[in-house]
Amino acid sequence: MTDDATDRALASLLEGRACGVAESCTGGLVAQSLVRIPGSGDWFRGAAVTYQTPMKYKLLGVSPGPVVNARAAEEMAQGAARLLDADVTVSVTGAAGPEPQDGMSPGTVFIATYVDGTVGAREYHFDGEPESICQQARDAALAQLISALERAPHPMQHHGAL
Repeated sequence: MTDDATDRALASLLEGRACGVAESCTGGLVAQSLVRIPGSGDWFRGAAVTYQTPMKYKLLGVSPGPVVNARAAEEMAQGAARLLDADVTVSVTGAAGPEPQDGMSPGTVFIATYVDGTVGAREYHFDGEPESICQQARDAALAQLISALERAPHPMQHHGAL
């Protein structure tokens, strides 16, 4: 579960931006965490929970092929930005278990962020049962989103003329 400090940080960093989510193995946990933040109605656009591989291709524009990798996570984040007309997105794809997927062992998760046109993904390895892996992935996704937002200039701040 997220804590109040995480919620406050996200609310502050997302103010003035439109945010969306693309999820697979976490099944909506990231979106659920975001919508429970007070004021999320001002910035949260929605989520695409594309659990089945063909839906990642069809709805998010993920390239055909394996979907448990950094490329797919980045394409999911970009697809969510297009689909939801969002400035900021986070995506999660992985093998939560109990079986491997796309040659990746259970607990292998890829999380990508898209912030104002910049996309990047990270690979994680979590231990435990599928439910625990999904919760760890949700927490990592929110932390990675905060980190990406902290590195990007906020659109409501003026940094001088270009």
